[in-house]
Amino acid sequence: MIRTSGLGAFVRLLGQRRDIPALLTSSDLLVLSSTEEGLPLVLLEAMAAGKPVVCFDLPGLDRIVKDGSTGSLVVCRDSAALAEAVLTVAADERALYDMGRNARRVIEVGYSIDAWARRLEQVYVSVLEGSNGGPHR
Repeated sequence: MIRTSGLGAFVRLLGQRRDIPALLTSSDLLVLSSTEEGLPLVLLEAMAAGKPVVCFDLPGLDRIVKDGSTGSLVVCRDSAALAEAVLTVAADERALYDMGRNARRVIEVGYSIDAWARRLEQVYVSVLEGSNGGPHR
């Protein structure tokens, strides 16, 4: 289908890979066409690499992908809208840069190891403070 539609020079199906950081570095953006997801690791990896994300507006993804700021969210299962969003984002070098920078910042603030450690510490503190009315040391 890729060959017959004339997209062979632009689309490659790579199969299982172990060099994802290198692939992300050479990419302009991530397109996530899944119609069911939890929290896709590839989305976080792409954003950490400073890549904007174009994906369907699945429940919860809008907490990570900010439409127009870190990428583009489109109506689920609307492949024409997904394609249009990819073309729109990819055509604007400034948007690619700005959305990529914003995407990296979202990961640094909310999903980095330091951010997760702070949240875990807050959970432990609240559990310890709630166990007998005061903090334990």
